[in-house]
Amino acid sequence: MSRYLLFLLALSAFADHVTMKNGDRLSGKVLSVDEKALVLKSDLAGTVNIPWESIETIQSKEPLNLILKDGQTIVGSLNANGTEYRITTA
Repeated sequence: MSRYLLFLLALSAFADHVTMKNGDRLSGKVLSVDEKALVLKSDLAGTVNIPWESIETIQSKEPLNLILKDGQTIVGSLNANGTEYRITTA
């Protein structure tokens, strides 16, 4: 994931979807990210640390707070596919 993101917090419960490169999919709430992994809380799997190299796509339908390294905050929905990340703001 982009090294510009320090933290990612979902504003609504269980609206996020992560697809791994091996085809597995998890739905839940993105709790946080860092340069190494995304942390997702799922009803079925509990809290899961997912390394970025294992992630194929991320989708969030609800707004997320994205705090960049420079301190700037962006609020919007996130869609990531491979190396392309798209944040849709209101």
